[in-house]
Parts: sequence; structure tokens; C-alpha cells
Amino acid sequence: MQNQFYLQLENHFRGSEQQITERLQQYVPLLEELEKNPNRAAIDIGCGRGEWLGLLGKRQWQAVGIDLNAAMVESCQKQGLKAQEQDALSYLASLPDQSQSLITGFHIAEHIPFDSLLEII
Repeated sequence: MQNQFYLQLENHFRGSEQQITERLQQYVPLLEELEKNPNRAAIDIGCGRGEWLGLLGKRQWQAVGIDLNAAMVESCQKQGLKAQEQDALSYLASLPDQSQSLITGFHIAEHIPFDSLLEII
């Protein structure tokens, strides 16, 4: 119930998926620099509705979203995006060192205990 409530809250107050995708365009120049590297593996911590995952996918990144909110993960998966309901630290710890070219986390600081946030950084 709480997961679905937060998704509805985002849908109502955060902005449409199109609006958020447009806001994320400001990061495209940074992606262009990273895209010089053939490894386009990316993790988006706190992927939410998947706007960033969608943008990365259109740019040929192999992106995976991680979120603790089951409704958000389901929303991403319904769009054909790769997303998993999992703790970010556990997921990152399971990956081989230097396997990702990009790790992002938009608007996550307020949702993560401070010690965990430091560990992610």
C-alpha cells in the first residue's frame, strides 16, 4: 500500500514522465563523454518511475535500476526497463569491481540513512 501511495504521489506532484525526461536532458553532455568508452553498463540507484533508465536505454546503455519500492520497480518493468527491488549497497557489493561506467542516484540522499549514503559515495 505504501509503495503504491508513493508512486501515486510522484505521479501527481513530481511532474509527468515527459517533464522529468526533459529535465534530465541536461546530463546528456556528460553521457556523451562517457560514451567514448565502449563499456556502457550503468546502475541507477533509486530509479523511481524509470525516466533516467529510459533515456539511457535510448542511448544504448545497458542500464539497471535499483529501488526498494516494489511499485516503482513494477512500473519500470512494465515499460520494458530492467529494474530490481533490492537494497543499493547489497546490489553494488555483488558486482565485480569496475564493471560499471556509470552509477547514478537522483534524489536519493533524503531516503537513505547517512552511513549508507557515505558508503555508496
